[in-house]
Amino acid sequence: MIRNRAYAKRAVVVGALVALFMLLVVGTLWAAEYVVNGGFESGSDGWIFGCDWGDPSDCSVDVSMDESHSGSWSAKLDPFFDMGGAHSQQYISITPGVVYTFSFWSMFVPSGTTTIPANVTIESGNESVFFSDLPTDNNVWIETTGSFSFDISDPGPYSLLFIIRETDDEEMIYIDDVSIGEGESIPPSNDESTNASTCLMLLLIKLSVAMVVFFAVVSLGMWLGQINIF
Repeated sequence: MIRNRAYAKRAVVVGALVALFMLLVVGTLWAAEYVVNGGFESGSDGWIFGCDWGDPSDCSVDVSMDESHSGSWSAKLDPFFDMGGAHSQQYISITPGVVYTFSFWSMFVPSGTTTIPANVTIESGNESVFFSDLPTDNNVWIETTGSFSFDISDPGPYSLLFIIRETDDEEMIYIDDVSIGEGESIPPSNDESTNASTCLMLLLIKLSVAMVVFFAVVSLGMWLGQINIF
């Protein structure tokens, strides 16, 4: 009897640890990434590079090893003098009615004294829901963060667009570590009791998963103790 109690205690401890590990793993898996190749380490995969007027001679847009915030590569957007602009675009698969977090790093490299108009937008065919001017601090990587959501009635398609307009000199922008992560769903109702019920249900689901894993590990541990495997 004492021996079985010892195995039972060990199984309970192991079960608790495994349940905690499963919760952490599930939380990590739920933190999905919606930008393909956000660090540009796979070249231009997932991105559409181009010039505003469609003429490749009007700008230079490509991945580059000249500068990078992390890894070895970044995107380099370099519009030529008085020739329109350069852009980097990616279509993203997201769900309307969900809040997303957004972040990226950029670096402005000047060769003159002008301040260039450069920005990033997240847009659909109906609206732009995120807009930010890119920082123009000289030769310094700066992070920009924010959040956004599309209306549930907006069918898309949705795209992420970085653009730098024509310049008076030869300035350029480097972009790196672009990321979009999922936040939380926007409840379709403004009823606070409905919102609270939704949150409670999600919490109960998570706890139920943890309890199932816990008891399964405990049962297995006690069974292994009975057959002298522990």
